[in-house]
Amino acid sequence: MTVLTDVRATTVVVPMRDAVSISMRAVPARAYTLVRLGFEDGSYGIGFSQNGGSRFSALASTAVRDLFTPLLLGQDPYRVEGIWSDLHQDALHSGRHGAVMRGLSAVDIALWDRNARAAGLPLWRYLGAARTDSVPAYASGGYYYPKDPVGSVAREMAGHRDRGFRAFKMKVAGASLAVDVERVAAVREEIGPDVPLMLDANNKWADDLPAAQRALRAFEPFDPYWIEEPFAAEDVTNHARLAARTDIPLASGELLGGRAAFMRLLEVDAVAYLQPDVGVCGG
Repeated sequence: MTVLTDVRATTVVVPMRDAVSISMRAVPARAYTLVRLGFEDGSYGIGFSQNGGSRFSALASTAVRDLFTPLLLGQDPYRVEGIWSDLHQDALHSGRHGAVMRGLSAVDIALWDRNARAAGLPLWRYLGAARTDSVPAYASGGYYYPKDPVGSVAREMAGHRDRGFRAFKMKVAGASLAVDVERVAAVREEIGPDVPLMLDANNKWADDLPAAQRALRAFEPFDPYWIEEPFAAEDVTNHARLAARTDIPLASGELLGGRAAFMRLLEVDAVAYLQPDVGVCGG
């Protein structure tokens, strides 16, 4: 049996090529925590988490190095769920959401990666994926550009279409409702009537349920496949209220960590689509 002997974590910040924004903030860069776990027999695994682009983006790496490393050293790599439970319990007073959970996500991914490498299999096969040919994907973008907010998003989505995508997601709630309606209309015209078009509000409407309702009524003629994160991720109540008042399906969860947070959304029919992010929710 081999054991874990080396833990490395670092933060990588990738500047955005173009200045873009979403409903709540500018997006100047993307930050990632990269984790490498090394083992006594020379094997290794690599994991990651996406940490936004703020000045706090290094916190997940710090959590791995200072909080988790003492518990990881000497561990059996095949004890994946047991290691996860130990780290999650140890994070009780440090944070089971946000940066600490993102650090845990990167560690968990690295453990699975190591074990798949040791078995000589790609990770998707090691995990027992049901699909073995391809996985449908949508083009996620549609940010706000400083110039020409309507034309730029239509051209962006046309580019994604020309690269072979057949489903699309764009940002909303970062401009006036009138401008957003123009943007959504332009994209719908560009991609056609029968193609899935998802909208992402990035938590814009906070506690303002009426504002969310007005926006969704305005978007309804363009047949959105879903509206993502109309409220803060933890605002289960307003998600449930909005879901009961619109025919547009709601989606949320990419900022949540742990099973209990997703269960709360399900228990009150708050969303139609759960969106756990493997680099955020815990692995």
